[in-house]
Amino acid sequence: MTTTSRLVSARGTVLASSLMLAISLLSAAWPYCSARVWIALPTERSLYGLSLLTVFSGVLANRAVRAPTRASFWWRGTSVVEAVGLLATVAVVALWSHSNDLFFYWVKRSTPASAWSLLAKEMNEITAGKAPQMGADSIRISSRDLPGYFDQALGKRAEFYYGFVAKQKGTLEPITAVVYGYKSRCWGLYRGGDPRIRWPDAKVIRLNSTTSYFEATG
Repeated sequence: MTTTSRLVSARGTVLASSLMLAISLLSAAWPYCSARVWIALPTERSLYGLSLLTVFSGVLANRAVRAPTRASFWWRGTSVVEAVGLLATVAVVALWSHSNDLFFYWVKRSTPASAWSLLAKEMNEITAGKAPQMGADSIRISSRDLPGYFDQALGKRAEFYYGFVAKQKGTLEPITAVVYGYKSRCWGLYRGGDPRIRWPDAKVIRLNSTTSYFEATG
């Protein structure tokens, strides 16, 4: 192999390795985008799948085209690009498996106190508007009942899961819940009690004495 060929090969190795590492690092940003309500959860999942497919395909493609005489890195002729690609694949899988935790972390870090206050206020208004209409036990909250601010600070309207206002035993204060998401990740606001009673695995941010933000599964 000539000096020029070696230089081209080295540059290609650096470029491919850098690209795979960049994709794996970028995967940490998808839950942040969801937390800021820039993308929906299905889009986040699709981006993780695309990231995983890209880095793993790079490993397979590099092994398929690599010349037999090319200098190997370690372990049975694995090249530098393949080793980096495998590490990037593991990183994407790890980030994907902890994406719910990352989502909650970014919601907590990126939501200002003024937004939490307004969300709690909106929950008070939903409760005040729905409680008088309640029958024997509860009344459903539909997406039409949600204030526009929820679309900006809480979740996309299309991701609204369900909501309700329900009576509690031993108190006149009802429970109000507005839930977004899916079984793999749901989040929202819970007023009048502890959301961990309904979702034992929930991670909770207390907004005030009556209202909490939560993120859970199911």
